[in-house]
Amino acid sequence: MVKKPLHAPMCLKIDENHQKCLLRYEDRSEYWSLFKDIHRGTVACQHTLFALHF
Repeated sequence: MVKKPLHAPMCLKIDENHQKCLLRYEDRSEYWSLFKDIHRGTVACQHTLFALHF
């Protein structure tokens, strides 16, 4: 399995009913991610989101 690099996306929409949010990455691609797959960053800012896509 090839792992994609970790990026700091921006959250565009939140769907609490389905426990997911729409994320936009630096290359302007957009993907829905489940809350369980999203982790907060602690290095620069507490509000930075990190999403893992495989």
